[in-house]
Amino acid sequence: MELLRQQKAKHPIIGDIRGVGLFIGVDLIKDEATRTPATEEAAYLVSRLKDNYILLSTDGPGRNILKFKPPMCFSLDNAQQVVAKLDAILTDMEEKVRSCETLRPQP
Repeated sequence: MELLRQQKAKHPIIGDIRGVGLFIGVDLIKDEATRTPATEEAAYLVSRLKDNYILLSTDGPGRNILKFKPPMCFSLDNAQQVVAKLDAILTDMEEKVRSCETLRPQP
């Protein structure tokens, strides 16, 4: 969970991280004020992780919560690998949004 909390500080799409043991949920939001669920972004992220052989699912009423439930043999090295890939994909998503003129706020 600490590795994910470090990502929360880096990526504003991460709204909350909660869980017990290996069962962890990461809430993806569109903005901090309204806490609008980032449903499409969550689906995209799960798909990209699947392409990298990392299986997660979404949960919650907005289908915006990444659900981590790894096997008991999951190690710290495995956690670091998953979080590194998560960071890379989120960074890529953020760069694509920033580079898209249609998504930039108009003055």
